[in-house]
Amino acid sequence: MSNDETERAIAAHTDHYVHSMGAIPPSLQLLAEEAPAFFDGYSRMRSWALRDDAEGVLPLKYRHLLCSLLDCAGGNLNGATNHARAAVRRGLTVDEYRDAAVLLIITDGTPTWGEMGRKVLETLRSAENT
Repeated sequence: MSNDETERAIAAHTDHYVHSMGAIPPSLQLLAEEAPAFFDGYSRMRSWALRDDAEGVLPLKYRHLLCSLLDCAGGNLNGATNHARAAVRRGLTVDEYRDAAVLLIITDGTPTWGEMGRKVLETLRSAENT
């Protein structure tokens, strides 16, 4: 990939992150700078998985919900919060998030709920009340 192609790809992917998450996460910004071809490959996969069109059978709000819960299970609070916010921007209710997040207790135990799911839910509730 030429430098011009890489720069165009990074710009297009950055637009995707801003549109889907509100901003490009700092970790991915650094990846774009340090390993642009890898960032391009990862971002192409992510852009397809989180596309916002009629092609996807599962509504985008639920794809973000799943990403949030998987981030909770993996211990990534920032990712879980970012995906939860994206899900809410796409029409997921905070109560729907709660009903899904409490399932973390069944699959990953109360520590995952307490350290991840609960904190994401509190963040969503706080934003809901502002």
